[in-house]
Amino acid sequence: SPFLLGYKSLAVNQSDIAAMGGRPLIFTVSLSLPKDVPENFFRDFYRGMDEAARRSGGALAGGDLSRSPHGICLSIAMIGEAWGARPILRSGARPGDLICVTGRLGLSAIGLHLLQQGCRLSPRAIREKGVPSRTRSQWIRSCLQAHLMPQPKMQMAEMLGRKGLPTAMMDISDGLSLDLSRLCE
Repeated sequence: SPFLLGYKSLAVNQSDIAAMGGRPLIFTVSLSLPKDVPENFFRDFYRGMDEAARRSGGALAGGDLSRSPHGICLSIAMIGEAWGARPILRSGARPGDLICVTGRLGLSAIGLHLLQQGCRLSPRAIREKGVPSRTRSQWIRSCLQAHLMPQPKMQMAEMLGRKGLPTAMMDISDGLSLDLSRLCE
């Protein structure tokens, strides 16, 4: 939905800022839409972005809206600031460092697979926070929400950024094996 597209588009940018021990400050949005997109698309899209900004930070500072001859084109630029003295970059990794991860890995990938198999998230479930549970329907909802409405690790980013303990940090949204090899480089 436009709401989920707006939400996720901003959340992935917020996560990149969090992955450097920072917090989002401002963002700009460039959006190109075909002329046949319904009027409510624009409103619902920005409502999703507003929800992500409310949860994890950042304020809309401007952007551009235009017509697209084919499909939707979206670009977000986000500026943040480090909680500590400096951003924690992946280039700070050194041989012998302990590697740690946060969160439950793989839920988003499972959520994507479920969506590709025809599973859908109801409007009610979108408004609720995903609570891990042993029941199948709640587990499915958690996986779908992990993919459609990712939650950037803002509290962890603040704690690690202020303490300055990690030598390196990075978002692993491309998958642990791919991003781990990038970190090791």
